Amino acid sequence: MQGEHNLAVLDAHPEAEAAGSLAIPVPRDATQNEHHRFGERLRKWNKDVMVLPPLSSATCDGHPTPPEGPSPTTTDLGLRAQKVAHTAPRPPKCFIIDLPLDFLFELARYLHPKDLLALRRSCKSLHSCLGRHRGVWIAAIEGNHVPALPPCPEDISPVRYSQLLFGHTCFACGRSNSRNVSYVLGLRLCKPCWKENVVHKRDACDYVDAAIAAHPELGTDSRLRLPCVLENLRHDTVPKGGNRQAEVYNKAELRSFVADYLPMLAALLRCGSASGGALELAIRFRKEFVDLWDKFGRALADVSVVTALERTRLCDIREMDIIRKLQEAGYATHSFPSATDPEFDDWKKLLRKPDALTDQKWANLLPSLQQLIGTIYRRRWFEVEQVRIAARMSFLLDEYDRLVESSRLSVADRRCMPNHAHAQQLYTMAVLAKSHQFDLQRVFRGRATEMIAEAMRFRQDSELKLFTLLIKHYEEHSPVMLNPAAQLASYAGSLFKCMLCADLEDMSALTPVPLHEVLAHWRQYHPDVLLNLGGPSSLSTIPPPSNAHNCVVKPCLDSWNYLRASPLSIDTTLDTMDDLVARGLVYCPCRISLHHRYTWADLLGHCIKEAKWTYSMYPGFKDLSAEDRRQVPDNHLPGCLTVVQNEAELPQYERPDDTTELAIRNRLQSSGRGRNVHCTLCRKALLDRGVDWHASSQRKKFLSRIVVSEDQPWIEVAHHLRTKHQITEFEEGDITFLR
Repeated sequence: MQGEHNLAVLDAHPEAEAAGSLAIPVPRDATQNEHHRFGERLRKWNKDVMVLPPLSSATCDGHPTPPEGPSPTTTDLGLRAQKVAHTAPRPPKCFIIDLPLDFLFELARYLHPKDLLALRRSCKSLHSCLGRHRGVWIAAIEGNHVPALPPCPEDISPVRYSQLLFGHTCFACGRSNSRNVSYVLGLRLCKPCWKENVVHKRDACDYVDAAIAAHPELGTDSRLRLPCVLENLRHDTVPKGGNRQAEVYNKAELRSFVADYLPMLAALLRCGSASGGALELAIRFRKEFVDLWDKFGRALADVSVVTALERTRLCDIREMDIIRKLQEAGYATHSFPSATDPEFDDWKKLLRKPDALTDQKWANLLPSLQQLIGTIYRRRWFEVEQVRIAARMSFLLDEYDRLVESSRLSVADRRCMPNHAHAQQLYTMAVLAKSHQFDLQRVFRGRATEMIAEAMRFRQDSELKLFTLLIKHYEEHSPVMLNPAAQLASYAGSLFKCMLCADLEDMSALTPVPLHEVLAHWRQYHPDVLLNLGGPSSLSTIPPPSNAHNCVVKPCLDSWNYLRASPLSIDTTLDTMDDLVARGLVYCPCRISLHHRYTWADLLGHCIKEAKWTYSMYPGFKDLSAEDRRQVPDNHLPGCLTVVQNEAELPQYERPDDTTELAIRNRLQSSGRGRNVHCTLCRKALLDRGVDWHASSQRKKFLSRIVVSEDQPWIEVAHHLRTKHQITEFEEGDITFLR
């Protein structure tokens, strides 16, 4: 060579620079025979080429290998600590490397090349054994289940061929995250090694131009100019970003070609016409080499498409099996994530795998799926709850705006407003805010008057002070409508305890007023406010009688109405009502509360539900008078409750037989639902009893000691079928589950 070309574009190996020769790194997975053949092939091009040896793997624990043979052990004998050496026999070794070659080749036909790669990485013995026997890899490649695989090229070993197709390790550094693969260049590299070992076409042209310029003899023949030289090098087309593509070359091959092959061609040119055939043969050999690798790359690209389709099919089968098992377990399809949910990617990672779903894998996968479905359910419930709270808050603000607007009107115009300045609206706002856990100070901030703002500043854990101050505020504007409100404020504690079952604590530090005194006071002094304050009853569809003051079917609230019509003792308060109902001393005509041990709220909800069912199933019941309706057997209207002073006088509840109870229990448990159970004959909801959200903290502590019937829903189903439809033998079609 006459002159030196520029090597600034492609950095040489430091050991090669010290030795003054080219460095071609060989990956550590290369066998000894492959390393030898690779070095011999390069030495034919240039005698100064130095091939770096592959990296040697050390022992796993860093300690030397123990010597072969039995290890002596010692055992103490006698009282003089005399030691006698004993030789422990070892079982004979039986290893895969001891198998005959024909058995090993036949076994490899049933193994996938990925399995052989995993075995080769397991220990040094298998690494050495599988590296020596080339036929094992050939048998595995020919007998694997991937269709249309091209044969292994002669330039690489079957081990490298399997690693190129099915491996995950980088050919340069050995990392396991090699995602950049080029079948044309025969490279599988990680991202950092891809940048170091692959050169783009522009840099390759500069490098070849420098090499040709350094050798004047190369420019005398058109067959050795830049375009012709690049045709003799393998190149691959890779995406560069967007719709652009770039041609890349193997840096090691480019360096060896420039350092070895071009000087050889230049030497053939100097020999004259006698070496013309050799020059043509060398160029033709190089072009055939490039064409073979191009065909090899296209064939492997087609195989990759087939493999991707097969992987997609296996993933679809696994996903369908998992969804089917989840549906059998009771999960609905709408509980699974959709493409818009943030958990969709995690869901696909668990489902979309090409592995077959075995029983053990399903047992390991089910907890993760249940946790993910629970997260989706909680997030969706929170979103729905936020929408509901926003709608309720908007309603409260609109109600408040109407209240403020009505207070600014004149007395004559204010009477035309639909009760917006009435105490009923004040009560409704306080109840709604308490039931939905709204912070009234936050809701009305920036919109309230000075009086309401002052009430918020002195407000603690109750709306009683707010109720009193609001009454005083509106009493100045509407004295005619709110004359009884001043007296009503002194009974605020009893009012909330009576109407809302002790929803709020008594802020006046007074003891609870006996129930008969509260009822007598409201009957005598506030019958009109009492009927309008709480709004319509749950039984508002029942026509009221002519006497509005003795209203039986349209009370201010259901709780007050049922209590008023019950024969209670004079010293009974609402604090003891739950204890009476739980002990069975207060029960309805169907006597189901004797078995269930209801709370007062549960018993009240049961009576209202039964009364609604009666009106819906018997339309002529509405035409009867109030006295006739009370005489109808098994009615649940106000006045139906029975009060017993002695527990010995309690009647017995007729339980369903064990066969019916077991059939209903299995039907409920098989569906996986404990609510939204409806009767098929009358379409009545059987298990829709709500939660007593009016209870205060003290009352909730008391209610926690009462055993309720949430764990025995089949009793209610059997009771309804027996009492309403005279059905004693249960069938699966008697009840329906609604979503």
